[in-house]
Amino acid sequence: MSTERFLANLKSQEKLKGSANYLSWKRRIEQTLAQAGVLEYALGIKKGVKPITFLPNEKLGIGSRESTYIIWFTSNAQAYSIIEATCGLETVETIQLTVDASKAWKLLQNRYEGKGNYVLTKGFDDWHALSLDPEDIAAFNIRFKNINSQLSGAGLDVPLVMSMLHYLNV
Repeated sequence: MSTERFLANLKSQEKLKGSANYLSWKRRIEQTLAQAGVLEYALGIKKGVKPITFLPNEKLGIGSRESTYIIWFTSNAQAYSIIEATCGLETVETIQLTVDASKAWKLLQNRYEGKGNYVLTKGFDDWHALSLDPEDIAAFNIRFKNINSQLSGAGLDVPLVMSMLHYLNV
């Protein structure tokens, strides 16, 4: 698939609107970045770390394709394009001042992760993923209480009956 068709396909998908859909967006985009082979550039790890040294023209993207900086430059641009193409109008403003994919990723993470609906969605996911290990019921109790506390902190008080039913059904 050509880059243009790939980006057109991304633009047709649901956009990041903020904390309301951040978790589902993040999961989908991590998969998309991984499929494109550029997840490390968004995360700023391993080969995705920006090289410190480069030739003057390389900063403009001009140079040998084997150059470490040019490889980083083109892969970073691809990762950034994927992130930008999937941001809504309100959220794209968060990343407009950078062209570094890992900085854009971190800006979005800092702004939306752990806030509002993200906490609720993550809390429900964690709550439903709980499993009881008969060998370590104390660890289960701690995780269970922490998740209920997170949900409560996000504005959702899980009714005691619902908590108890889930606790017994695990």
